Amino acid sequence: VRHDNTDRVEVAFPHETGHIHSNDEKLVVGDASPVVRIWRWNGESYDGPRVLCEHRSSAHVQKVHVHPRFTPDGSHVLYTSDCSAYGNLYLAEVPEFDALPPLEEVLRTP
Repeated sequence: VRHDNTDRVEVAFPHETGHIHSNDEKLVVGDASPVVRIWRWNGESYDGPRVLCEHRSSAHVQKVHVHPRFTPDGSHVLYTSDCSAYGNLYLAEVPEFDALPPLEEVLRTP
């Protein structure tokens, strides 16, 4: 979006997002569930979410909120988790979007 709102596009965003990040509009990463989610821009709307990984963070204090971010080249996502009882940084490789499972498959109850 430019300073005068040219190039502005508004679209519905599927599912709850939580804290989200994007280096550009093509891929968006978010943390609004027990998993790190990714959405992909298809030119008109966002596909997804797809599941990158389970973060297992308690998020009980700000220092261990997941807050995922893409690396500058977009090949990995850096996020925080206290799954080992201490807040640590984790780096997850980002595969092709279509290789990731849909959120509904991962969060489905047996």
